[in-house]
Amino acid sequence: MKKLNFIKISKIILSLLLVIVVAGAVLAGVLGFNKGVELSNGYELTVKVDVNFGDNKEKIETETEKVLKENGVKYDLKKIADEGSIIIYQFKEEVTEENTKAFEDLAVKVEDAVNVILVSTTVDATTAVSEREGFFGTSTIWWAILAVGVTVVLAFIYLLIRYNIFYSLVACILAVFEVILLTSLVGLVRIPLAPIFSVVALTAVILSFINTIVLLNGAKEKLRLNKTKSPEEVANELLNGSLPKNGVIAIVLVVASIVLMIIGGTFTSLAFELLALAVVDFMVNQFAFAPIFLPFERKRNKDNLLRAKKKELKDKE
Repeated sequence: MKKLNFIKISKIILSLLLVIVVAGAVLAGVLGFNKGVELSNGYELTVKVDVNFGDNKEKIETETEKVLKENGVKYDLKKIADEGSIIIYQFKEEVTEENTKAFEDLAVKVEDAVNVILVSTTVDATTAVSEREGFFGTSTIWWAILAVGVTVVLAFIYLLIRYNIFYSLVACILAVFEVILLTSLVGLVRIPLAPIFSVVALTAVILSFINTIVLLNGAKEKLRLNKTKSPEEVANELLNGSLPKNGVIAIVLVVASIVLMIIGGTFTSLAFELLALAVVDFMVNQFAFAPIFLPFERKRNKDNLLRAKKKELKDKE
């Protein structure tokens, strides 16, 4: 099987990835992130009954959504709570006095409509403004930064003990770059930002570290056993070897995102974030490793040669 020349194309691909980082950062800086309904200000319509929905669940949903449609209102997210006795509709609508009054009137209409089909049951439909700025808003990004930062520091210390300063830097740079690229891609293609984004970012870091450690182990062993091979040859062999593994990981993430899209609801934002992670993780692991690893490996070899020469001169003295 013919081997691909990853060394030749890596710099080109890495340049394109850097363009995505810059474009995503600029767009997010100008427009902000596209926050999902769970992180956006808006309204919540809560339909509550004093018994479990039971066989009436579909009737209640149908009647409520009929009222919404008649009033030209489309919900962004629907959730069932309290073992089926509460249904919550969330709307990404601008919070204004006019909209607040409209949603209050809408709650009355929904309550009247549902009471018709549940005569002997107490029905309470209420609306409320959902304020999700601050801690439940853009701080999702800050939680991601905190989780990634702690993980990177701990990994750096571990890798420094196990390998050397150069390999530690390679692994940490790649992990941080993967998260930056993921965040930029989310901002660039306007993927809805969900509260679970910090977990997705942390997953990106973990996947990056695992892949890089495997590659560094391979590089260390191959360079030790075969002194005639250059770092470029070794890196290209390793990247060809890791291609199937990284492809499988990407496919698994894509399949998971498709399943979550089919489920829908609160999982939709996560599905798109996982899809972005699949693309980013594959591209970084396959095309960013060589451009980052090789300069550090050359520097490490140069330092080793200088130390060897100094030792040789010292021994002669």
